[in-house]
Amino acid sequence: MYPNQSTCGEPHPRKPIFKTSLFMTFSRQALLAALLATGPTFLPVGAQAEGLKTEIQRYEIPGGNIQDNLNTIAAKAGISLIIDADLDNVKNAALNGDFRPLDAMKALLDGTDFELLEIGTGTYKVVKRKNAGKGIQLKELIVTAGRAERDSRAVPASVIVINNEDILQHIQGGGDAASLISKFVPGMASANQTMSGASQNFRGRGVQVLVDGQSRNTPLRSVSRTFTVIDLNQIERIEVVPGARADYGNGATGGTINFLTKKATNDHQLTVTVGTTAFTENIGKSISPEASLTATGTEGLFDYAVTLSAEMTRDAYTGSGDLAPSDPLIGQGGLDNTKNFNLSAKGGINFNTEQRLQASLNVIELNQDPEYFTDYTTDPVSVDRTSPYEGDTVRERSHYFSLDYSDRETLLGNLDARLSFDNINKRFAYSPISSANPAVPAFPGTTTPDPDGQSEIETRRVGFRLTVDSSLDNVVDGMKFTWGGDANYDDTKQKFQDGQDRIAPMSQLGLAGFGQISLPFSIFEFTGGARYEYFDLTIDDFVRPSYVFQAAPGFFVQVPQAAVTGGDHTYSEMVFNAGVVAHVTDPVDAFVNYSEGFSIPDVGSFTARAGFGGIPTDFSVFSPKANVVRSLEGGLRYNKAGVRAEFSAYVTHSDYGTTFDLATNSLSQQEERIWGLEFSGEFPVNDWMRVGGVASFIRGEYDTNADGTLDADLPVNRIPSEISSSLYADMYVWDDLNIRVTGNFSGGREGRDANGDFDVDPSFTLDLSARYPVLEGELAVGVTNLLDSDQENVTATAVRGFPITEYGRRVSVSYTKTF
Repeated sequence: MYPNQSTCGEPHPRKPIFKTSLFMTFSRQALLAALLATGPTFLPVGAQAEGLKTEIQRYEIPGGNIQDNLNTIAAKAGISLIIDADLDNVKNAALNGDFRPLDAMKALLDGTDFELLEIGTGTYKVVKRKNAGKGIQLKELIVTAGRAERDSRAVPASVIVINNEDILQHIQGGGDAASLISKFVPGMASANQTMSGASQNFRGRGVQVLVDGQSRNTPLRSVSRTFTVIDLNQIERIEVVPGARADYGNGATGGTINFLTKKATNDHQLTVTVGTTAFTENIGKSISPEASLTATGTEGLFDYAVTLSAEMTRDAYTGSGDLAPSDPLIGQGGLDNTKNFNLSAKGGINFNTEQRLQASLNVIELNQDPEYFTDYTTDPVSVDRTSPYEGDTVRERSHYFSLDYSDRETLLGNLDARLSFDNINKRFAYSPISSANPAVPAFPGTTTPDPDGQSEIETRRVGFRLTVDSSLDNVVDGMKFTWGGDANYDDTKQKFQDGQDRIAPMSQLGLAGFGQISLPFSIFEFTGGARYEYFDLTIDDFVRPSYVFQAAPGFFVQVPQAAVTGGDHTYSEMVFNAGVVAHVTDPVDAFVNYSEGFSIPDVGSFTARAGFGGIPTDFSVFSPKANVVRSLEGGLRYNKAGVRAEFSAYVTHSDYGTTFDLATNSLSQQEERIWGLEFSGEFPVNDWMRVGGVASFIRGEYDTNADGTLDADLPVNRIPSEISSSLYADMYVWDDLNIRVTGNFSGGREGRDANGDFDVDPSFTLDLSARYPVLEGELAVGVTNLLDSDQENVTATAVRGFPITEYGRRVSVSYTKTF
């Protein structure tokens, strides 16, 4: 695969886009005059044209399209250059210094997936490296940090960019978005193998999940079903910026993860993938088909990229050979017995080279039909075959739409504007009353559970976002000011199947403005800015439904209905950030950064618990506060000749949590501090093998009684494991057979929080994937939990304290071909 290019364009990583030197020679001649006029500045030491091929010259090449800059160098030096690869979307970092022309070209290609080969006297060709596209890409242009395109080397944070090659390899290995993030991002908890992302925290805090910069979080009624419903077949690259941030508003107290969908290609292409997965414990009952189709292309001023995926899963099995429960987390739903349909479509009109209008649509339809209820009294939790599931399906029915306009030549600078609309529906599993789920909706005045007491969230959200990236070169060369604003309206309800409200209906208007300065000087690059956000929250009156509470086995207590008075509230936050990167040497950067992010209270969960004991609750006196998290991070990174390494240390601190005190109708203080160490890296052992991976260590503590002392460990559902790592070896065998072996370790955790001691056992799994070109396509085989180990899933166990077993050995087979 080529960096930043849709995987649909290349079924095999070594298949060239342009095959004839005639085309590239014509292209080079046609561009020569324009490139010499507008391209990089060259100050030759020698004056003879022939001598330019070997004479040392002065190059001052700005960051930009690498193909244009390579062609310009070659034309100036009289070198015959063939570009046997697609470099349209590949960017180079700035290059300044004295080089021979060939050395300058090689320097531009350093750190990319391409190399320069001599194929004749004075003739060279740019080709894809034999084992390109593996591992974590650090030398990339990113848009997640600061909302404007910046070289990742200029970002004062431990940025991770997962490219399309790694995404494709992970899909072919049978993985989903949740497991991909845990394997590539240090500080991210492992996947819990359910529909929910509960306890899959980032540095012990919340993560803001974006798709093309559009949020997938539901803040007024916070639920964790985000990663599961993102189809990796649609995704071209993923940008991860850790630390408390507020670039996109509420939610990123641990970090921001932006999934970027595939782009249009210059020609019309159709990529088809068909495959199946099955657990080796029972292939007949677990075999699960899946298919994906991606169409991309350009026709005149119009371009498009469409991905349609369908998947059906059946029974799942644990490492011990037992049938896995369909609902191990009480209401969240597992990954078995689902039917999943996902459509991503976007089309754009390029009015000229600077102005573009694009419409995007993402449709998600997912249904899980569990077979049995779960028995939470066993160790580990198990399927209760005596109790067939009686509720409606677990469902996701969500639609996301956006309209984007960009203009690169306004008087103010590069302008991006977006209008978005989200229609989100998430239905949870029906859970009967039990020791694990002691309170369920009941008919008024009785202890009889209501069979319609299965809830779903409905969220309607409209947003507008404006970003302007203004050049201030007239003040300081390279200085930029990124500024803009956001407006969002969110209307959220949670109802039972009979239409009764489970929480108070509520709506919120959010208005924000921000400004961010980027300033290079000497070997340093400084960034700093601020964001102000204002919230206007309306909570409607409602009657909190009655519940039945199991106080002891066989002993049930009524929890009567309660009247809840709503109210209107306003609150706001101002957050800041400042950081600096020092380019110590060409491959070495050092950085330090202070940033602030915030999360607003999960008001919906507060109203669901209001008035227990029959005491009315008046939310007109409710005084919400955003939980502001302050983050300080420092680190080093190295990137040269295929060797990438990054080490960082961080500490985050917050004064207020989001614990609601029913007695005072206010947020109680819950001071928290989390610190950790992280490492990511990759090393080429030889020309056919690379090794790499990520590792992290994290600790957290909090104030349990608001006395100003951090007196307990953060609960295990916040930090499931203190030590975790994912290490891999990527190999090419017999030239074309690619094999990757990955070991995943979670160390578990012991400690003591306000509720007493906790202890989660460690786990280790081994994954294997292999790919081989067949009939101008690619055949892939993947095996997860290769050893079929029988052990707890660390993150799932941490959610509610019930032991939950890891999935057993699962094999996937797929075939991909591009037409």
